[in-house]
Amino acid sequence: MKTVTGLLWPLLLALLLSLPLELSAAQPTSLHHTISISFDLKEQLLRGTSRLSIPANRGLGLRCGSLTVTGTVLERAGQTPQTPAMGAGNILRLPPSPQARELYLSWELSTRDQQDQDNLISAQGITLAGSWHPLADQAMTFTLKALIPRHFTAISEAETIISRVRGKQREIQTSFTIPLAGIHFVAGPYQVQSRRLGELTLSSYFFAEDAQLAAEYLDRAQEYIRSYEGLIGPFPYNRYSIVENRLPTGLAMPTFTLLGQAVIRLPFIKDTSLGHEILHSWWGNGVFVAPASGNWSEGLTSYLADHLQAEQGQRAQSYRKNRLLRYDAAVPEDNLFSLAQFRDAGHDQADSRLKRAVGYDRAAMLFHMLRQKLGTTLFQEGLRDFYRNNRFSYVGWEEIEASFSRVSGQNLSPFFSQWLQGSDIPNLGLEQLEISQEQGGSVIRFELVQQSREPYTLEIPIRITTLGGIREERITTNSSREQVELHSDYLPRSLSIDPGYDLLRRLSRQEWVPTWAHYLGAEQARILVPAVDAEPYQPLIQRLRQLGAELKREEEVSNRELQQGAWLFLGKSGQRSSLFADPGGTTTGFSLQVRENPLKPEGIMVLVDSASREETRAAAGRLDHYGKYSTLLFQGGQIREKRVQASVNGIQAPLIAPPQGVPTRALLDFSQIVGRLAASRVIYIGESHTDYSAHLLQLQLIQALYLRNPKMVIGMEMFPRSSQAALDRYSSDPSFSEQDFLQASRYFQVWGYDYRLYREIISFARAHQLPMVGLNLDKALTSSLFHSGNTDQLSSEQLATVAAERDLSLPGYRQRLEPIFRMHRSRGSKGFAGFIQAQALWDETMAESVVFALRKFPEHQLVVIAGRGHVDRRSGIPPRVQRRLPALVQRVVIPEGGSNPGGAREEEADFLIPTRPMELRPAGKMGVVLEQRDEETVRISRISPHGQAAEAGLQAGDIITAVAGTPVTSVADLKCSLLDRSPGDQVDIRVRRQGQQLHYRLELSNLQPGRMPREHPRFSVP
Repeated sequence: MKTVTGLLWPLLLALLLSLPLELSAAQPTSLHHTISISFDLKEQLLRGTSRLSIPANRGLGLRCGSLTVTGTVLERAGQTPQTPAMGAGNILRLPPSPQARELYLSWELSTRDQQDQDNLISAQGITLAGSWHPLADQAMTFTLKALIPRHFTAISEAETIISRVRGKQREIQTSFTIPLAGIHFVAGPYQVQSRRLGELTLSSYFFAEDAQLAAEYLDRAQEYIRSYEGLIGPFPYNRYSIVENRLPTGLAMPTFTLLGQAVIRLPFIKDTSLGHEILHSWWGNGVFVAPASGNWSEGLTSYLADHLQAEQGQRAQSYRKNRLLRYDAAVPEDNLFSLAQFRDAGHDQADSRLKRAVGYDRAAMLFHMLRQKLGTTLFQEGLRDFYRNNRFSYVGWEEIEASFSRVSGQNLSPFFSQWLQGSDIPNLGLEQLEISQEQGGSVIRFELVQQSREPYTLEIPIRITTLGGIREERITTNSSREQVELHSDYLPRSLSIDPGYDLLRRLSRQEWVPTWAHYLGAEQARILVPAVDAEPYQPLIQRLRQLGAELKREEEVSNRELQQGAWLFLGKSGQRSSLFADPGGTTTGFSLQVRENPLKPEGIMVLVDSASREETRAAAGRLDHYGKYSTLLFQGGQIREKRVQASVNGIQAPLIAPPQGVPTRALLDFSQIVGRLAASRVIYIGESHTDYSAHLLQLQLIQALYLRNPKMVIGMEMFPRSSQAALDRYSSDPSFSEQDFLQASRYFQVWGYDYRLYREIISFARAHQLPMVGLNLDKALTSSLFHSGNTDQLSSEQLATVAAERDLSLPGYRQRLEPIFRMHRSRGSKGFAGFIQAQALWDETMAESVVFALRKFPEHQLVVIAGRGHVDRRSGIPPRVQRRLPALVQRVVIPEGGSNPGGAREEEADFLIPTRPMELRPAGKMGVVLEQRDEETVRISRISPHGQAAEAGLQAGDIITAVAGTPVTSVADLKCSLLDRSPGDQVDIRVRRQGQQLHYRLELSNLQPGRMPREHPRFSVP
């Protein structure tokens, strides 16, 4: 840093005094900054001088940032000029003085060696949009003089711009009499087009290669200005320009907007961002933000520009929902940053996202709720009052509250206070919902629960859908729990809280959708790098690591870790395949899919695929602009697809759903059903495992289909793959007895339901030598997952026996399994993550087994018998088989009725077939609980009080050696010996007790076991 002494002072003074006389003042009455600048484009260098006219009794702080200050002079009338020194941080501070003073500085700015995103000095153009001149700690008026190349034109904040050609240079002179904190300067080889709008001059400054776009921008800008003038009041200035920038910016300044060249070329900018930037002429640049009072400008501009456009396009509801989703992604529930604290978004990425969500989205929703509270007419009157009374003033939220209170005649202090000072937002829920019929109408009662640190005063929209139509209600609450009673003349079908998103609130589980913003805003964002080639993803890795994401190698990541934080999968990996199978990413461009973490509700996982490093680089720089989307597809850096995952609107509460019926003409007789099924390669016939009528239907369909096509394979959930050798031998070897088969297949260990339920199906297959296929996996794997909560405990040998590609994200899968999980929670589960993975292992392995069977028997029809949930055509085995064999024709049959009536819905199956309740004859039971201690010892561990075992003389601890003359070395032996026995039959029992061989005669009983959960095998008691 240099100071001006000796001969330098006359040179500096001469340069400053070379400005025209009309720009100087003998005795300043307000703070004024006169700037003179010139450029060395080749060296990317700016040289400037400043003259600051400081009124009497006024101090000054001057921040020079990255400027190189080459001289300082302080002059006051009648005194010798001083050379004040720059202080720490390149800041100059002058205390107040009773006399007016003139401060002169000379300084330089180089953009050659710095990564400057705001300032550019080059032969292609000049942009000074960052800290390029000394910035004062208070607003001031400005005069600017600049020397630029002759073929350039320039613009700055200005009421007047004078341009003169002097030789090979052009001299630009501007003035602005409205006090500002700083100004901007832009110059380049522009083609300028202008038009008059009354007293306003509207211009475009576009480069030659984009000049053809200027007319469209001017037309659209004219529409915006006329619309905003009608809404708010006259345009604040006598000129406005749309200026193209070589740098990627989107900035709004008094009298012009500065848009990056790449932005200008986007076809939608005229209908989106342009209106937002123009509206800042009123909010922020016409009425200024008082720095100490909170920034209201961004939220008001977002609401009146962006929301107004969405409203005109019938998209206002989705616009507000997207704002709430973005808020949810960026602002944690324990947030302590309030809207009153918002000044600007800052530069730290994580902090910036939170601040933007508060300053833009929360504030926009505040203005929407204010409009809902006052009505559109009073709201618009308040806008006009606020603008009229505060034009060119620095104001805060207090002035906004004053204007709206004045025009509405209401005390709005409580409203503004809760939304400005509160840092959390309400989380609404319904409890104790009930419906009753009273005096010819319906009464809906419920408790409205509001979760927040302190309850907000809310006006909550409610929609009731009835048989007679839709009714809209509004209720006011200021408590954590509010008892609500609503009346309806007709039966209510559904209740929806805030379906239009008129409230700032947390979204419910059903409304929430995962978006890219949720990953960007995650506290613990991780990147999983595949063990194979990660080279195509390096540009994205670099970008995300700059934002704080943690890099993890595939081989380092456990299944338990995947249940925490937000994960981004780069390309295919074992972990990704185990959760999403093959999601079908792009092979020609760059795709990004945001999914819910199947292992953690409301967690985020992102699947990224890229064809090349170049595709990744082209897309990575643009991803920040697409935070609200769930799916993105780029090709060559151009967006080709952008989608938000569908979800319900409002907090939904189904009430009395209208019944569904099947027209009688749609009923098919059995032969018609079989005829349609016969055209399918795979037929799934569901079951409730203990329902004999369902198994009888399975046998009927198998026999009827066999008569049409004897080339049949039967796939069975009841047997694991490890039982396949026994199945093969039983269907082909007549010497292989039923008892041998049950022993070899380990039926009673792997399944456990009454074998007689499946006996006739298996016997039919044996009689006609039909191949039978074990579809299932060994129960130990699912049991391990269920109890451990993750796959980390499974050995590589175990994992090799199951399907590697598993899709846990099928629509409706989680919703179908959650009620089952809640039923099992007390039985040793370590959480839903283990449960859903166990179920997916089960379903995917059976789907893979189906595909193996189809390939092994390419000319056969496959009939699959499995639990009703497993054959669900939306999220069970069928869609998983279809993923592997897309052209396959499949049909699903589900029995309805029998001993397990109801529950199935039409969308689960192709055919719902009613069955009559039928029961197997009761099985004869011994009334004992058994345990097998080794391969040859079956011991009675407990005697049931409901059987005849105790009366016959059996005791706990007895070792059973034979039943009905059949030696017993296993539980399977004992069960086989009783297969054809009934209650009341007498059987001989031989036991060993304390070394003695004893013989008893036992009458079998009809014990009723406790009801077992459907679709989940349990051991029965013989």
